Amino acid sequence: MQSHSDVRNLRQHTRNRFPRSHLEDRDRVLARVFLVLSRLVAIFLIFDGAARLVLFTPYVEGLVQMGYPAWQGPAIGFTLVVSVILYLIPRTSVLGAILTTGYLGGAAASLVRLEDLWFLFPVALAAILWAYLCLREPRLRELLGLGDPR
Repeated sequence: MQSHSDVRNLRQHTRNRFPRSHLEDRDRVLARVFLVLSRLVAIFLIFDGAARLVLFTPYVEGLVQMGYPAWQGPAIGFTLVVSVILYLIPRTSVLGAILTTGYLGGAAASLVRLEDLWFLFPVALAAILWAYLCLREPRLRELLGLGDPR
């Protein structure tokens, strides 16, 4: 078991070996990449939710094939659109990420129930949303135990 001083010494050694500016540049690039990816995911999810809201025929058929009644499409779509909008607002982004992850978890569970390998797709979308938030919010990284705030 490592003591706090061992961890502190390791952090200091890492900081001396890799200058902060290098780490900040890398973090900036990663944050930009995940910003673009998270915005693409958000756009995809908003279109997905909007299609459910207006009962677009392929989406209604998909709901029915998954065992959901067609009339639930608008409620499901509304929930998704609101969750993603909350994610896009910086002040409510963590709440939006939690709600969107819940939605995507339900989608993954539905696909697992149908023994469909596409269950990994909603999991990957949620991972992208959280990766960007963790890169953008040092306090969130600290809360999740992913690194100290800068």
